[in-house]
Amino acid sequence: MRTLKNILLSFLCTLFFPDFICRSVLAFSNSWLSALLMALLFLLFRHADGQNFPLRMKIFSLAPAFIFSALTAFGYRLEILENINFTDIRMLAAVLLYTCVFSAAICSVWNYLEENEENFALNSCSGFAAKADRVICWIVRHRIVMAAVMLLLWLPCYLSVFPGNFRYDAAAEFRQYTDGYSGDFPLLHSFITIRLLNFFYGITQSYNTGIAVYTIVQMVLLSLLFSQIIHTLDRQHINRFVLFVLLVYYSVFPAIHLLVTCNVRDVMFSGMLVWSVFLIYRMAMDYKKFMANIFNPFLLALVLVLTLLSRNNNTGAVMPAALAVVCLAVAFAAGRDSIRGSAVFAATAMGGYFLISAALTAACQPLVPAQTGSALSLFCQSLARSYYADGENWPQQDIEAFRRYFPAGDPYYVPENADSTKFVIQVPEDEKDEFMQFWLKKGREYPTVYLNAVLANTRQMWFPDVIVDGYNEAGKSAFREYEKCYFTFSDSIEKPGTLDSLLPQVHSFYENIGLFVSFEKVPVVSMLFSIGFHFWLLINCCFYVEYRKCRRLRLPLLILLGYCIISAFVPLVLLRYFAALFFAFPLITAFAIQPKSATDCQF
Repeated sequence: MRTLKNILLSFLCTLFFPDFICRSVLAFSNSWLSALLMALLFLLFRHADGQNFPLRMKIFSLAPAFIFSALTAFGYRLEILENINFTDIRMLAAVLLYTCVFSAAICSVWNYLEENEENFALNSCSGFAAKADRVICWIVRHRIVMAAVMLLLWLPCYLSVFPGNFRYDAAAEFRQYTDGYSGDFPLLHSFITIRLLNFFYGITQSYNTGIAVYTIVQMVLLSLLFSQIIHTLDRQHINRFVLFVLLVYYSVFPAIHLLVTCNVRDVMFSGMLVWSVFLIYRMAMDYKKFMANIFNPFLLALVLVLTLLSRNNNTGAVMPAALAVVCLAVAFAAGRDSIRGSAVFAATAMGGYFLISAALTAACQPLVPAQTGSALSLFCQSLARSYYADGENWPQQDIEAFRRYFPAGDPYYVPENADSTKFVIQVPEDEKDEFMQFWLKKGREYPTVYLNAVLANTRQMWFPDVIVDGYNEAGKSAFREYEKCYFTFSDSIEKPGTLDSLLPQVHSFYENIGLFVSFEKVPVVSMLFSIGFHFWLLINCCFYVEYRKCRRLRLPLLILLGYCIISAFVPLVLLRYFAALFFAFPLITAFAIQPKSATDCQF
């Protein structure tokens, strides 16, 4: 009976394969691919039936399974038909059927992780493995050695784009030196960039010197952070062979090379964010031990402040309010035995934020307020899509309201890139409430259009089977000669820097990764380059940790998840916006395999 059930379920899943039902062509149904998929699904269901999965595991696997199934169906629909019909029975059936598929796969993975928990923590071995373990043990216990290995393997990329990948907003931030500071950019990064480049220009008469120094310092600091992460995970009883693989990831994975050699603010912010998550992880493992050393809560608070200031432009009350909530949460979690440490953390966090913000605001004058549209990407995209969907039938007063916020004419709506709408929307300060009321009104009238707009704008964040090419979709001339815009790595850097590549052939290698569909064609390897795949790993880890009741890991994972959700408000999806996911990949991996008893490490 079970065999018959599995055959029927496998056939239905094949019949409602999301890619197949969206394309409605014979290339899948009349090929061996459909038979192969059905066979694989049958084996998966049979394997799941043969396992005695705990009820709690089955229940907790349903949530990520439903998320992955829905995202898969939505992703294919947007990829092929550019619009999601939420009443399509076939799509809804695909979501339900593939929830079963993903649930069986997730339970199998979770069960494997649980059964091999001791192996992931075991470091005793014999023979050649023992000799290799001694070498790896020596490496992971010497942070400077690991940092040196990373720097050595990052060096070819750095030399190929010497003096550093000075692109994106880094150049716009430097132009603030003559145009005036803008609230659109974080003042901390702007201040560092301008002062550093001008200082070295005064000494060497070359802006390249300042760019080179900034890049080298960034590479050194990130290598030290990554080596400290691996070193600490070793103290947390993670298998050293796993740690060695994570060290190789940091050292040789090209996406890391692209990021660590880039001067853009997103790299600085991502590094600070991962450092914050790492320190919170250390604190969560043993609040009492962490708080006993006053330097630890002081450092954590300072890093959190610098993380916020690396992304935020020092305006508004949202960040101080968020910090206050974090201070209360830390004090509650630390308990009565750590009152002194909690007080140091709160004083450093709140005092440090206001003092550093005030100093930056005073130093960065004149300061132009941030453009309203910069924070309205999600809102203007959904409003513009609803206008193009049915604007001709709107009441005259709604059309007038729309044109009041888009005075330059009908916006050029691009589903994957909000730049064309965010740069033309105008919402006066005294009309923000009216704008939100109008936005909510149209949202009630066109809820599915709004949801389509959000999903289309963020698809490359959550759908692994997609190419990151938002700039190409927008038809920007600078990107038309390339196949995608995963990362800008072309034959020039922006002024005032000048490219002086010392390894042109290596430069071509990274250019191929960043701007051409190359590694995306390589099975398995391509997943590591996918922002959506890293996002799925994070989602899976969050629910697995919750299933295992590893409550100490909740906060670090929730911070990373919150960062991803907030990143959905950016105008388009790019590697640099999600750099923290790639930097935190070893941490997420460690959270999934960390032994439950690993709470007695010595930092």
